[in-house]
Amino acid sequence: MASPTPGQGENVQIVNGVGVRVYLDIGPGGDPPSDFRIDQVTPGRTEQGVPIVKADVHNTGERALDMDGHLWLSGGGGRINAGPFRAQKSATLAPGNGGRVTFLLDEQLADGPWDAKITLESGRIQRTFTGTLTFPDRAGAWGLPSTVGDRLPLIFAVVGALIVMGGGGMLLLVRRGRRRRRASAIRWQRLRSPRTQ
Repeated sequence: MASPTPGQGENVQIVNGVGVRVYLDIGPGGDPPSDFRIDQVTPGRTEQGVPIVKADVHNTGERALDMDGHLWLSGGGGRINAGPFRAQKSATLAPGNGGRVTFLLDEQLADGPWDAKITLESGRIQRTFTGTLTFPDRAGAWGLPSTVGDRLPLIFAVVGALIVMGGGGMLLLVRRGRRRRRASAIRWQRLRSPRTQ
């Protein structure tokens, strides 16, 4: 494209440019680690009597986190299910700070108790909380918090490991007892065999 001739009243030129976006990581160790934990989950009711659940979260990493998540409820031996409920009030957590994520539920929901599962996430980081929740029967009140959380699978794992170890120990004792009885029977037969000849 030719430049406009001076004096023709055109003083604007179009220039095409190409740019490349580059992300630079300056410093050792790459991106700072990101992580969080769910400290406590508490059921309640709003002033209008609508069931609500609040999850207290703590940022244990070194980057700010934008929290989001879902809540599921089950009761009656798993025959009644409710959810998923999307987080109504999310939280942006600075490193080292805590915040709260809330879930607003169906106002027809019974008090419970309910088996609750909450999955919170920020980007690729996801944490799950499981526990039992019972909603208060009064509007504007909070119930007892459930603090079992994702430590529940760990408890089950430890109990299961102890049961397996105990079962293995009992099996070993039984086998040793059988071997001793067999050895005693063989010795007794060897002692009696010269007398019967």
